[in-house]
Amino acid sequence: MSKVFLWNLVNKLDIESEIQDKIKKITNIENHLYILTYSNILLHGVIKVTDDREVVHLTKHDGLFLKDIDCVEDLLYGIDLNGRVFKYTENLICLKEILLIEDSKPCSHGSTENGQLWACGNMHQIGISSETPRKVTFFENRIVYSASVGSDFAIAIVSKQYSNEDLLFPTYEEEVFSSTCPHCTSSSRLASPASQNSGSESCPLGIPIPASYDIETTSTSSKNDSLSSNDSTKFLKNETSQHDADENVQNEFLTRQFSWMSSAGEEYLVECTEKPTRIIKENVSNMASLVYEGVKTVGDKVVTLSRHMSGSSDNNDVLESIEDIHLPRVTSKDEFMWSLSQGTSEKDISEQGVEERSNAIIKTGSNLVNREIWTWGNIVHGQLGIGDIIKRERPMIITKLSNIGAQKISVQSYHVGVLTLDGRSFLWGRNDYHQVTVESDIDQSSPKLFNTQSNERVKDISCGTYHTTILTYKNDLYYIGRHAENVRKLNMYDINTNDLNKKMQLILFDLNTQKKDKKNDEQIIQTILMKPFVRLTFYHEFLIDVISNTNKQQKFKDILSKWNGFVDEQEFNLKLAEKTNTFWTTHAKTVEHLKTPDRRIIRESHEFPIHLYNAGLFSSHWFILLNDVFIHMNGSTSIVHDLKTIWVEPQQDSTSGQFQISLKMPEESMDLYTTKAEEKIQWFHILQNAIKSALGKNSAHQPPLLRSAAYTFFKTGCYKDAKYMGRWLNAKMHGSGKIEWPDGKMYTGQFNNNQMHGFGRMDMPNIGVYEGQWKENQQNGFGILKYSNGDVYKGYFKDGVPHGHGSYKQGNFTTSAASIYIGDWILGSKSGYGIMHDIISGEKYLGNWNDNKKHGKGLIVTSDGIYYEGVFNQDILTGSGLMILEDGTFYEGDFKGTGILGGKGTLTLNSGHVLEGNLTGSWNEGIKISNGNLTLMKPVVSESDLIPKSFTSFCTPTHQKWKALFRYCYQILGVPDCNLKTNIKPPDTQKIWQNVAVVISNSFHGTVKCNKIDRGIENSINNLDTIPQFGRDNIDGESYKNLKQYVVSAFECSYHPLGSLLADLTVAYTTSYGGLRPHPLLLLHAVNELHSITKRLYDIVRLLFPALPSYDKQYSLKDDDESEIVSCQSLLYPIILPKVHSSLFILYTLKSKRDDMQYWKRLSEWNKQTDFTLMAFLSVDQKFLNVEAKDEPLSPIKKVKEQHFIEAIETLQLLKTTFSPIEKLFVIKHTFQKMTTTVQQQLGQNYRWNMDDLFPVFLYVVVRARILQLGSELDFIQDFMEPSLENGELGIMFTTLKACYQQILQEKYPYKRF
Repeated sequence: MSKVFLWNLVNKLDIESEIQDKIKKITNIENHLYILTYSNILLHGVIKVTDDREVVHLTKHDGLFLKDIDCVEDLLYGIDLNGRVFKYTENLICLKEILLIEDSKPCSHGSTENGQLWACGNMHQIGISSETPRKVTFFENRIVYSASVGSDFAIAIVSKQYSNEDLLFPTYEEEVFSSTCPHCTSSSRLASPASQNSGSESCPLGIPIPASYDIETTSTSSKNDSLSSNDSTKFLKNETSQHDADENVQNEFLTRQFSWMSSAGEEYLVECTEKPTRIIKENVSNMASLVYEGVKTVGDKVVTLSRHMSGSSDNNDVLESIEDIHLPRVTSKDEFMWSLSQGTSEKDISEQGVEERSNAIIKTGSNLVNREIWTWGNIVHGQLGIGDIIKRERPMIITKLSNIGAQKISVQSYHVGVLTLDGRSFLWGRNDYHQVTVESDIDQSSPKLFNTQSNERVKDISCGTYHTTILTYKNDLYYIGRHAENVRKLNMYDINTNDLNKKMQLILFDLNTQKKDKKNDEQIIQTILMKPFVRLTFYHEFLIDVISNTNKQQKFKDILSKWNGFVDEQEFNLKLAEKTNTFWTTHAKTVEHLKTPDRRIIRESHEFPIHLYNAGLFSSHWFILLNDVFIHMNGSTSIVHDLKTIWVEPQQDSTSGQFQISLKMPEESMDLYTTKAEEKIQWFHILQNAIKSALGKNSAHQPPLLRSAAYTFFKTGCYKDAKYMGRWLNAKMHGSGKIEWPDGKMYTGQFNNNQMHGFGRMDMPNIGVYEGQWKENQQNGFGILKYSNGDVYKGYFKDGVPHGHGSYKQGNFTTSAASIYIGDWILGSKSGYGIMHDIISGEKYLGNWNDNKKHGKGLIVTSDGIYYEGVFNQDILTGSGLMILEDGTFYEGDFKGTGILGGKGTLTLNSGHVLEGNLTGSWNEGIKISNGNLTLMKPVVSESDLIPKSFTSFCTPTHQKWKALFRYCYQILGVPDCNLKTNIKPPDTQKIWQNVAVVISNSFHGTVKCNKIDRGIENSINNLDTIPQFGRDNIDGESYKNLKQYVVSAFECSYHPLGSLLADLTVAYTTSYGGLRPHPLLLLHAVNELHSITKRLYDIVRLLFPALPSYDKQYSLKDDDESEIVSCQSLLYPIILPKVHSSLFILYTLKSKRDDMQYWKRLSEWNKQTDFTLMAFLSVDQKFLNVEAKDEPLSPIKKVKEQHFIEAIETLQLLKTTFSPIEKLFVIKHTFQKMTTTVQQQLGQNYRWNMDDLFPVFLYVVVRARILQLGSELDFIQDFMEPSLENGELGIMFTTLKACYQQILQEKYPYKRF
């Protein structure tokens, strides 16, 4: 039994009869429904509306057996089993037979030519103007597979007739095969493969082939569509494939064709190229390529056509006949060739037989793929699909749809649908109800591809008057058109899944029944909309009946309970709607501007009195509560308040009989009162419930104080006309939100007490974007301001302007001015200590500022290598100062500007000679000397003699640098900076730790300073927010280990005050002493400043761990026979120095550049020698030589594996991988240990070093280690080594390394001794 599902538009119908046979086709006239089965039985029924259900009862029409049916207007056309066409009324009364009178070309058996188009009516474009069907000569040289007619236009699927020459086959006489001719049928069973051709025109006995019985071609208004319809109804059929006798004959014929091809010999095969008609006769292997590649790639022809044709195929006999042919499935060409060779016989391998069967297969595939779509008729809605609406006087071809394998057309009224072999569907034409596309309601004049929600292939398509339905291969049914704003997927859950893989046709229809009772449109609409409410009680009774007749009573009782709740809710909504309608009608003019479809009246003060407290004597106030707003009508003026932004509070009742309620809104508050206590309670609860409903919090006990809502400010103030959307607390902005002003300014972030407070972002048109901390509507705290011109300020703010420490980057390399300033700010101006690097000129200033100008002590280094130091006044270097040139010449005296000498001074030349007197003028242009004395001095011995005594005396003291950063750190720790100096009151350690924990916790959640540095959110904070108890009173080995671990984690964490402070100091330090061209004279400043930073950081660490020794003290901890020094240097240098090592070490390399070059030159020459030669040259005792090395021949380069003390050399090379003095000293110590181990292995474990033996060996190790810039490394260690280590073991080893370096430098004749 086949299942049929009917819809009235999108509403499903009930079928009150069973259909025993499989469905072939369904059509309708108005509400008359006709179903044709594969047994050629016709079922007829009338659709009726009963108890709000649309049902149809189908009855069999005895004595009437038809092969095909279709409906046109109020007539039914049918084709009987003999191929005759009859016309019937809607009640199946036969009117007449339609005769196709025309001479046709018969086959040898007498059958006429297939693929002709016949039509009647008035279609001047194809030369038809007759009530009698006539042959359309326009398509005489083409095969017409399908044709369909709309309201005023027509469309056809056509293909060309290919000749033998077109296919490049050998010419031979073709014969016609007719499925209705018994002689053709018998011949097809008995003849050899070479005697038949499915593409012939006549059969041998001359039996006439009936013309195409596509009934839609017999009238100008018929529709050839398996999903046919009238103007208001469209059906889609669900059927299972079952072919009639003629179709079975065709199946058998084509099956024989394919089966013969599968058993062809290996001598006569062909290859299919990209175009199906190009065939080249080749050998056996080429034939395999033809069949395999042709089946796989060329339009899914032949074998794969059946896979694409699971949909309707009433319009195409060829597709219907091919669908059930089964060929062997192959996965490769070799497998296919093997299958071809299995049934080879001498009879089957004739050359002509191979060619004829290949010709038939390729021609069939070509006809399926190379089809054309022709249209003609009216074009006002673009229904011809040719891309415009210009009237045409003859049929036009739609080029977009040519040669893509069109298999079906569906036409209705003024729009068309086309389905292709590969499952694509194209729509065009009238689109006023979105029946073509939902993207717009504009008529579409060219085919538009319909895309399903998941890009499924389309199985069938059907067009209705104002809608289109699409069935996919996943059996999803989609609907577009009237009553559907978007693509709607119809519910098919109750379809048997076993039937989904079979051919279906599901029918959609809409009934435009005539209403006998004459009512106006409003009454009709009201009746339609109110019908569902009338049916609510019916389902209640239905569920009661179900409960009484089922064993699952509890389940249905729960359903009944939910249904009763739903019914009560709907009845309440209905009453509320009727009440609202009465309210709008009663107060039409007054509240007309407030009327919207979704609003409902809840309460108003005329019916339930409530008054404004302290209102004027002659004022009039009316309060209206709707479901979304509360309205205050003051005379003719209405003030609308959104319920989401109203907070209701009951007030204490007064003794004067006024029972008050207070309403709070964002910009005002309102006190209302009633004269009765019960009225106050009613108003209070109704207001509360209305607010909860508006917020979607119906289940809450009361409206939440903290809520989200949108509001537009209207009163004068900083928020005037601004729109806010975000969180509220008791009528004030609180929490996260966004506010936008009409001028484009927008703030997104945190609010508190109606003010921007916390972290937020402000976009200011033509100014820039600020992101950072806010307080009381102004930038306060850390933030980043990116200006519109590209400038960036990153630092601290106060009351909306830069204040504290910050950096300002101005311009870029492409502009005329580009600079970077890092330092202190006061109320928007550069004031305090700071550095300015002018990128364009290369000049760098380090010193004090005031009101954006250099003012006070400072120094300048220029791109020319000149060093200035002195006192600045309003950007000008005046008074006493110092100038040092790149060659060592320096001037000490009075200045009138940078590079301008202006008074008494001393000029010391690099030769040592001194010139004293009055020097005036610009150094670049020449100076004037008066009253001068020249003192000739001895030649300069060392570079230290060229450093003036006043060097660094005019610079800012190191303890006054970066004060703003340290001040801010003390503030967040809760320690006044003055307490550290005066020691008036010792800081509370526990309180400091509590402040640290709070800062870390807040920073980690992004509310304080987590966005200060562009770093990713860290995975954890390593328990830094917990307060440790060690390091307060005393320190032992275990506690010091935990203390060091905590300090390291704190300085590495950006959330910790110490980590944040060190990060800022690192940026400031590297900017001060790094850059493209650092000056070597800055080294002393850098070292002194780093010592000062370390000391001040250590002071903060001691606030957390008071048990640590003071900066200038230390003590030793003994643990397991090892002692550990506890001091500032040992604790902080391993943390600080790696962060600044790069910038600092460059200054060391510049200072030691000359010595290091000489050292490296000698090292390069010495390392060319063998170990024996080099060790002899360095006076290494021969007892340290290997036995093999003593007799070795001289070679240019000694192999690495034969070098002496290789482990010690590799250990010393690790010196370049460490960044702190203590780490470098331990590398030196491990080098000595490796040397000792090597010697003891050779000379015995009791051997002990003496200096005469140790120094030459260590010198050899140093030479072979080839450490770059060793002099710079030694200077670095010397400046930052702890004083306590100088006289110990590490100090002695370090001194030995320095002696080795000096020995290398002082060797006067390094080459002659070799």
